[in-house]
Amino acid sequence: MRNKLITISIGLILLLAGFALGVKYNNLTVDNINKGTQLSDSELFSKKKECQKYQNQIEEKLRDSDTTIPETGAQTYNAFDKIFYSSKANSCLYVSTETMFVNGKTTFETPTLRDALSGETLLSDIREPGTEDYFDRIKQFEAGVKEYE
Repeated sequence: MRNKLITISIGLILLLAGFALGVKYNNLTVDNINKGTQLSDSELFSKKKECQKYQNQIEEKLRDSDTTIPETGAQTYNAFDKIFYSSKANSCLYVSTETMFVNGKTTFETPTLRDALSGETLLSDIREPGTEDYFDRIKQFEAGVKEYE
């Protein structure tokens, strides 16, 4: 009986020690991950400068996607708004706006936040000028972009 009690006690001590080490290791790992996402000023400047290299390529791609349909009088125009490095996404992100005109009148705008490297769309909206919620939608989209800046 005594040997059984000693075996159980040693097992319990080893279990508690393993648990304590696991908690400590997990906290160290989380701390290292959090430290890894913080960039120095020079690293951040370097990332921002790297992102600027993509601007001309993106602007050209947007220009190439402009369309005109003479039969309907519809045109789309794609404008580059800005590019920036996002620590949150750990990538270069850009904002563009597609505007559709019908017979010279703006019918809708589609602002989009995209990852410049993967092409993934992170945020997008469709808004119609002159509607009640037009300016609220602009503010909501801008707030969404700020979360990535």
